[in-house]
Amino acid sequence: MWKEKKNLFINLLKLIITAVVLYFIFKKIPAREILLSLSSGKIYPLIIAFIFGLLFSFFKILKWHLLLKTLYTESSFLKSMESYFIGMSIGIITPGRLGEVARIGNIPKEKKLEGTMLVVWDKIFDVLAVLILAIFGFYFFFGLFFAILTGIIILMGIILFLNPKILKRIKRRFPKFAYIDIKALGINFILSLISYFTVIIEVYFITNAFNNFSFKNSLIGYPIVMLANLLPITIGGLGVREGASIYFLGKLSLPSASAFNSAFLLFLINTALPAIIGLSYLNKGLKNSKLLIVFITFIGAILRIFKISERSIWLDEAITAQVSMSGILGIILNRSQTGIHPPLYFILIYFWTKIFGDSEFSLRFPSFIFGTLSIFLIYKFVKKIYDKETALISSILYSLSPFFIYFSQEARMYPLLIFLGLLSLTYVYDLSIEFNRKNLLKLLIVNSLLLYTHFFSTLLIISENIFIILLNRKNIENIKRWLLIQLINLLIFSPWIYVILTRNTPEIYQGAQPLSLNSILVSFYQIFFGFVRSFLERRGLIPIFLVLFLFFIILGILPPNKDKKGLFLNILYFFVPFLSLIIISSFGKSFYSSRYLSAFAPGILILMARGIKKIKLYPLINISLIFLVLIYSILNTSYYLRLNTLNRPWREVVEYIHKNAQEDHIVLISEAYYYRPFEYYNRGKISYIPVNPDLFYPEKLEKEISNSKRVFLILSDENQRTLKIKNWLDSTYKYKEKKEFYKLKIHIYES
Repeated sequence: MWKEKKNLFINLLKLIITAVVLYFIFKKIPAREILLSLSSGKIYPLIIAFIFGLLFSFFKILKWHLLLKTLYTESSFLKSMESYFIGMSIGIITPGRLGEVARIGNIPKEKKLEGTMLVVWDKIFDVLAVLILAIFGFYFFFGLFFAILTGIIILMGIILFLNPKILKRIKRRFPKFAYIDIKALGINFILSLISYFTVIIEVYFITNAFNNFSFKNSLIGYPIVMLANLLPITIGGLGVREGASIYFLGKLSLPSASAFNSAFLLFLINTALPAIIGLSYLNKGLKNSKLLIVFITFIGAILRIFKISERSIWLDEAITAQVSMSGILGIILNRSQTGIHPPLYFILIYFWTKIFGDSEFSLRFPSFIFGTLSIFLIYKFVKKIYDKETALISSILYSLSPFFIYFSQEARMYPLLIFLGLLSLTYVYDLSIEFNRKNLLKLLIVNSLLLYTHFFSTLLIISENIFIILLNRKNIENIKRWLLIQLINLLIFSPWIYVILTRNTPEIYQGAQPLSLNSILVSFYQIFFGFVRSFLERRGLIPIFLVLFLFFIILGILPPNKDKKGLFLNILYFFVPFLSLIIISSFGKSFYSSRYLSAFAPGILILMARGIKKIKLYPLINISLIFLVLIYSILNTSYYLRLNTLNRPWREVVEYIHKNAQEDHIVLISEAYYYRPFEYYNRGKISYIPVNPDLFYPEKLEKEISNSKRVFLILSDENQRTLKIKNWLDSTYKYKEKKEFYKLKIHIYES
């Protein structure tokens, strides 16, 4: 009991110290500066550094294996690798990395003590190797005296631990401690030197991913950082390592943000990655981690709420806000003009804003809720059709996906559509197991909500019909009951079918793209990598990662298949809507876009997850997941740093006009439909006129603005259409100044 309390106290103390150290680091270097440095890193030096990191782990495993062979000749290299990774996993959370003694877990009981001594020998030579490499740093930073003192310590260590005569004496008095022969110790020492010299090369490439940094400086500075990392005062050395890197590498002219990122990435490659692989050996897979889905959902929630109000409201979100304010009857009448967007989501927002207001945060919060709930729901659905491990991998991919994070931060119906779609598919699969009235009723309710959320939910219902009819093709009674439910669904939705048939839907949809092979390819880019993927594009890496993702998807589709009906439903979930959108868009008006595909895109992530799971070897599964998490982390970092380039900054534009305008001033908006985001922020403060460039009549406009002393012209796009308005103002009014924003320009005129 006392031991448990003591360990808890130590870990709590380390947690507090870690938080304090990180606080001072982030006080010195703003987190934004660190993220900007990370996002601008060169990818190829990082890849080379990663390869050297793997080489470092290989040398460490090899020297441990050679030590084990002297004690336990039956030990295979794979067993040695397993025990090394387990030691790394437990060592990362224990003071002074004492948990690395867990390497002896698969050694026979009668040789446990000798095995413990092997770990001690291994660590001794690691420290000696780092001290040898640190001599240059001691001389550079602390002077000749400390360099000589370090040399004496190293010499004493070599004499003590590599001298045959001394070893024989130790062996006579402590036979278990000196179990190893001189040859094994010598090889271990040489491999320790090689492995840590490999780290110096790794540091050289990592630092050069951010700034020019010579190999000489890497050799001088980083061994000191490695020695500082031995201080067991924080969790996993977090903060101490980065702080030492900032101090010592900073003295060698490496910027603080680059020094922080270099140390942290080195930790991820050399320590965290082996520790995570060790966890897979300890747990024998993800399926034993009961709280993991809670943690994944929590991380997904943080990513979806972070900076949710940063972007300005854009056109479609302004439509959501204004339509939702018009009352239930007004919503139904307004949405009947479009057909494709039924009123359910807008009615939900109407009641939501009545309670919580219509701020950017409030408008987007329902999307955050449904986006977060979908993480858990995708886990429940995939667990039903496949297994727990595939479900966890699916939830990780969905949780971290920059594509779905984007939609969870937007005041539109797509997260609700995804949530209801996953719920519907879950009930459909339940029907394939137990075809009863309860499951049919649940499906009827959910599908009715789906249909009144977005018209393209019909594509999902078509998928479900194919699934159920083919599955029950020999059971006429079930098919009759199913068709009755579909008929009731049709009757419930018939008022809106009438609207669609009698109204002309708009010719232009935000996000719709002319159908082509390129637009299809771009939609997959967006689904896999989100809307801010410039970090990968600039380095020409998108095609490489696309091939990797497609490899996992194909692997997920290929046999063996334990539950073919689960795979069949999974394939129908994405590919029927995908192919339907292509076919529909081939006949005139295009409805094809990644925005409309988003409702069905979780299906492709589930196939990816299944492909990863089918690798079967747990360390490889974890490596694949870590790689994908790294890619998504880079993309999400880029997303949060470039939020203001995703939408036109109407908030800033209106704030500028409010500061510089008076009551007798007027605003002209060059595209009539952009009055919506303008008015969302304007709230009736400044008079404005939406101008349709295709229906521009100068005489009429001149009368409307004749009493205005100042005119603010907002140009969303400079083209022949909109420039007609500007050219007329140039010839009629006195041009004063111009203010530029992202994809928006304000031209100011005076009478």
